Amino acid sequence: MYTNAGFFIVGNSGPAQLSVTNGGTVSSSSGTLQIGAGSTATAVGSGAGSTVSAGTFLGVGVGVSPGSVGMLTITDGGRATSGIGTYLAFNGASGGLPPSAGTIVVSNGGLLTSPLLVIGSSGTADLQIKSNGTVTISGKTIVGAIAGTSSLEISGPGASGARSVSATPGELPLTAGLALSDSRYGSL
Repeated sequence: MYTNAGFFIVGNSGPAQLSVTNGGTVSSSSGTLQIGAGSTATAVGSGAGSTVSAGTFLGVGVGVSPGSVGMLTITDGGRATSGIGTYLAFNGASGGLPPSAGTIVVSNGGLLTSPLLVIGSSGTADLQIKSNGTVTISGKTIVGAIAGTSSLEISGPGASGARSVSATPGELPLTAGLALSDSRYGSL
């Protein structure tokens, strides 16, 4: 178990990888956990009880530096949690910086829980909920809030998203790069 009271950043100024396996835990208890905050970074939570936890915000591809690319994979019973909100591809569209990119894949018994989910505030964002993966959002889900390309894919037996995608005026431009793919097996 590793607990950090403040910011926990994976890939701040160079490529990085974080693996949390076999029941391990990485926690940013009162701060933000960022994956791909200034470079390319990946994080994996794999195996029963393996947990990636952010006390406030979990950000994937959220850096203000050029080339912020993040990927989080939650699989085989792994969990990822956020106390306030989870953001994919946040920052980069303002101030002339190249857009960021963020991907979260939840599969094979993986679970993502958060009060808020923002898929693609600015940049390229992709949330994939695959076979037996679950995403539970207790509050609001916002897709494509500002600019960029956002996608949400629910596929395979047992895949589920437990909150509907909301269309709040000014927050969800339905014609701006939103792709909800075939959810033949999944549900929102």
